[in-house]
Amino acid sequence: MIGLAGYLVQLFLKTDINQHNLSAILIVILGLMAVAEYISYRIQSAFYWLAAGFICSVISYWLPTLANCLFLVIITLYSLKLFYVISRHLIQPYNKLFSQQPSPKTHLLLFLSPLAQHYRKTKDGTDFPLLNEIQNNASEWEIMDTNMKSYNPIINWEMPFRAIYSQLFPASGHPSKLQQVIVALSAPSTDKNGKALEGSAAMITEFVESLQALLKLWKFNQPLQLKLLIMCENTSDKKFTLCEFSASGDYKKRGINSANFEDTSAAVFFAVHTLIQQQVTESDIVIDITGWQKHTSVAGALVATVTDVHNQYIDTNSKEVTNYDFTFNDFTKLT
Repeated sequence: MIGLAGYLVQLFLKTDINQHNLSAILIVILGLMAVAEYISYRIQSAFYWLAAGFICSVISYWLPTLANCLFLVIITLYSLKLFYVISRHLIQPYNKLFSQQPSPKTHLLLFLSPLAQHYRKTKDGTDFPLLNEIQNNASEWEIMDTNMKSYNPIINWEMPFRAIYSQLFPASGHPSKLQQVIVALSAPSTDKNGKALEGSAAMITEFVESLQALLKLWKFNQPLQLKLLIMCENTSDKKFTLCEFSASGDYKKRGINSANFEDTSAAVFFAVHTLIQQQVTESDIVIDITGWQKHTSVAGALVATVTDVHNQYIDTNSKEVTNYDFTFNDFTKLT
């Protein structure tokens, strides 16, 4: 393609092609490069090579020596790029899904679902059934036993507790690096019968109280920062915010609509983007996608695909915690 264009340009300018054999050969090579890029679906790169070949064909008429030097430089650079691409294919395939035990991270993002009314603190504050269960079965909660007794109704806060435990006491045996836990709070919703349900934003104080009791049970005495991912009170500037938990704070109306994919994904992107802006290394961030609905899994996978952020999931049956890392460098090869 480019070689033909080069010949046509040189013929048009009445140039003796025999005096520019090297230029012609290099132009043909540039054409092959463009074809290779086109076949690989990199249309924009192919256009660049096409333009480069055409421009160099014209230059070769006026400054053949300079043109040849430019061609050699271009081919050298492209050869290095080609070597790199081939190496990546041989050593590390483009698309991978890593599944492994949780590795220590500094920042954990999790999604808090509402707690069943059966375990909530009474309005007068005299009884807290969830805390009673933890204290009565301290031997199981202390090690977060995977064979913990089954509760009816289910204590769905067991999973976020396990997510935190897995980072405080990594199964890999490496020391914990956890500095901050970010808890995304959900807004009120309705069940299938239209009955109003409170979101986890109204229960955060109970969650913190339970977590503090568990931290003592786990004999974890190091400082652990807790931040909330919630809606802004004034959404004129930005929709979400990360703020530190305050026992006197009123978060009931600041939960995120967990049933809305756009809100869920936007909240996840906001949290990760904020951490990166704070100079947190991407590989030190893990998103636990166990809570809320399927939207969190999709949003977490999207973030992990384009960054070095990892996902974490807790199997509700085996209680096993698995770490996932999605790597898609070339979407034309989804293998």
